[in-house]
Amino acid sequence: MAQFFSTAALILTASVVLAPGDPVGISDDPAQTDLELRQVSLELARWEALRALAETEQPIVTAPGPWAADRQVLIERSAAGVRVHVTWKLETIEAGWWTGPLIGPVTGLRVESVTWRGRELGVTHTPAGQDVALEMTARSRGELKLVALVPADQLSGGVNGNFNVWLMPAVRGELRLGTTDAPVGRVPELVADGQARRLINDRFWASEAHLGLSFVEAEQATDTLQGPLAVAQAAVGLTFGDGEVRGRARVSWLVRRGQLDAVSINTAGLGRDLEVAGPNVHKWVRNGERVDIELKDAASGRVDVDLRWTQTVPGGAEVEFAAPRITPQQTYRTETFMQIARDGELEVLPKLSGWSAVARAELPDWASGHIQGTATASFRSDGADRGASFELLRFVPLSGPPVVVDVAAYEIATTDEGRSLVQARYDVRNERASHLRVQLPADSHLLGVRVNGETATPSREPGSTAASTEAWRIPIVRSLESVKGILSFPVEVIFISESDSWAKKESRELQLPTLDAPVAVSRVRVYLPPRYDNRVAVGDFHRVNDFSEGEGITYGLGVGAGAAELGRADELYREALSGWMANDFQRAQASLDELGLLGASSANIEGLQANLDLVQGRGEDKDDEPGNSAQSAVVSRRIKDQAKMRAADDKIALLEKTREAEQLEAQGQYGEAEQKLAEAQQLGDQLAMLEQSESKEQAVYNQRLSSSSARVASKKKRKVSREAEATKSAKAAPSVRTYDFEDDDVDGNLLVIDSEDGGELTPPPPPPEPASTPEEEEELPLLEPDDFDMSVVENDANAPSPVAKARGSRRSSLQELGGGKHKAPRPVESRDERAALVPASPAPDPNAALAGPVATASAVSVHVPAVGEAVLYQHMLLPEGTALTVHLEARRHKRSKRKSK
Repeated sequence: MAQFFSTAALILTASVVLAPGDPVGISDDPAQTDLELRQVSLELARWEALRALAETEQPIVTAPGPWAADRQVLIERSAAGVRVHVTWKLETIEAGWWTGPLIGPVTGLRVESVTWRGRELGVTHTPAGQDVALEMTARSRGELKLVALVPADQLSGGVNGNFNVWLMPAVRGELRLGTTDAPVGRVPELVADGQARRLINDRFWASEAHLGLSFVEAEQATDTLQGPLAVAQAAVGLTFGDGEVRGRARVSWLVRRGQLDAVSINTAGLGRDLEVAGPNVHKWVRNGERVDIELKDAASGRVDVDLRWTQTVPGGAEVEFAAPRITPQQTYRTETFMQIARDGELEVLPKLSGWSAVARAELPDWASGHIQGTATASFRSDGADRGASFELLRFVPLSGPPVVVDVAAYEIATTDEGRSLVQARYDVRNERASHLRVQLPADSHLLGVRVNGETATPSREPGSTAASTEAWRIPIVRSLESVKGILSFPVEVIFISESDSWAKKESRELQLPTLDAPVAVSRVRVYLPPRYDNRVAVGDFHRVNDFSEGEGITYGLGVGAGAAELGRADELYREALSGWMANDFQRAQASLDELGLLGASSANIEGLQANLDLVQGRGEDKDDEPGNSAQSAVVSRRIKDQAKMRAADDKIALLEKTREAEQLEAQGQYGEAEQKLAEAQQLGDQLAMLEQSESKEQAVYNQRLSSSSARVASKKKRKVSREAEATKSAKAAPSVRTYDFEDDDVDGNLLVIDSEDGGELTPPPPPPEPASTPEEEEELPLLEPDDFDMSVVENDANAPSPVAKARGSRRSSLQELGGGKHKAPRPVESRDERAALVPASPAPDPNAALAGPVATASAVSVHVPAVGEAVLYQHMLLPEGTALTVHLEARRHKRSKRKSK
């Protein structure tokens, strides 16, 4: 007892929540516990150990969500086709969502009904098949039923031919055939995920996903059961270069029964330089299209054979290339995958009949790694190869000059002194040029240049001067490709010319710049000097009343469109173009829609709209029209590839948001995780628009994002439900008191038990009384000499002194700030001395003696004044290196005299 009383103990008396499996008295769910008031006496070390144990984060064991416990399949054959009836029994422990495909993509498949617990359920059509999403409550079960029909005309071998289908797998399952008899002399045969199944009591026991049903000869089935049994795996990789196709393949035999002494492969489309190798290959012989391989040792497990070959790609803009065929023999069933890649400018359009496109993530490990580079598409054989091929397309640029000017528009203001201010705008289509050479007329000076709305810095050609002719090289960008051809962009040049003064009757030739590119249409608007009347008749010297060509430069708004309207149209088009280059297709489409409301139209607008239709899926049906050439398909694929390359940052952002969502989900922050997944899905949907039709990478990734979103939403719902139940239980038990252990102060005074009744805690000393603080005096801010004006004045009796001015300024400032106590002002003498000081002159600039740059106006600030009579000229097809000359004839009219009053 003495030892007990000498031990310091911490007495804790509190209302604690105790429950089975809760030794510390901490429970997240008060409704599931028994409440009892208890008194516990613990040693301090024991208490700290228990407290640390309670604060340690325990691993969260998540109960399984919904799963398919059983699957019943019934396949019925009739004259209408093959009808599939499937019933899944779904079970779950925890509440959650079940999402995913029920049946894979089959040519001509039509889903007749999908029901969940007897009620119709919506189906989502995806590249992976027919998807459904349903929610299940905790500890529930139900039946999900599917009825689908494949019409007879969509089956290559008819209703009695091979039938391959992908169905959602289950834990257990069986497959039965309808009452229709099998063909005479044939028996049904089922292969499930590469494993043969026997017919037992009129049914096949199979719960796997990939099912292949066929009818084989009865004798063949008997022989197969008696001899060696093996299944084969074939992985093919094709790398397309500009001049050849490099092929690699690995064929594996997995022996299930017996032994193999030799194997053989039926091939088609392999090159003459075929090489065969393998760890168990003794020798091989090629007999036509058949390759016979003798093994070193009889194999009872696995046989691997590697194939290598090359094939020359024929020349031409459009070539049909037959896909190689590799068919292993001595096998019961073969599973084949193929990947393609390209390392040149050749476009590869798969036309694979009997193959299904899959994502790289869906490939088994043995099916990848047989190409050089990154796979552009992956395929799985459906077991019925009916002539697969590839269409190889080469991009052939049109023969022509590297740069073309569609429209050259000139706005010219003249004065009677002989000066001309010229604003030239060229609509340029540049395919492969790096610059545009512009040679100004004699006695001309360049003021500014803009390319595609941005100020550009041209370079003067050596030896060119304004006294003769100035030649400038203007850097230009490459035109944007569109489905309807390359788009033009504006190049604006501003310059001023000097010439002789105008006579009363003037006739002169106004020379315009010379370009190193052909010009399709030249439009000139000349404003004559004030008081001059035009003397050139319509039809002479290319003079016109109105412009009839080159409406695209004014966006089809006509000659009467004002400068503000044209400026708004130009701004909207640049916004649409900027949105396209930034892969912000919604912003680009909104700008084009607003242009449409203005009534604007041009070839550039149509081309950009065609690009948006392409990436948004509205132009895919047009590719199959008879009028579209192979070059249109090449351009369409190039446009998508270019947009995909610009989306590299979006891919990184997608992966980052997905990673953040996973971290937030692991931390239990389901609301934030759901928001991150929504942002990731938006990025994923935009990236999916940039994929080629044969690529399923982004589509499969987006499906996983959708499944993650459904899972997080289910967890969020359960968490909210638990919190609501906890709040409800807490309100229903008001007698429960909560003890906050975080406020324990274990370093304080301990209770020493020295009697039966125990001791008493020493009361803490009273807190010291706060000392009285004097009332703070409000101080006004002191004004420094820099806060008021100071000036040096000459000696003038009538002028106020600087001291008086400073005093008055300070006094008025104090009055404006308000009264109150403040510090005494500084001595007057110091202020007087500072006010009388003359500020020191700055140090001389060492660069003052250097010649400054010549300041010229930019294209942004120059405006051609519309003063005087406007004369219009239009010229067609100006060759490269030819200067356009405008003939002017005018007469000055007399100034009208004012009548005297």
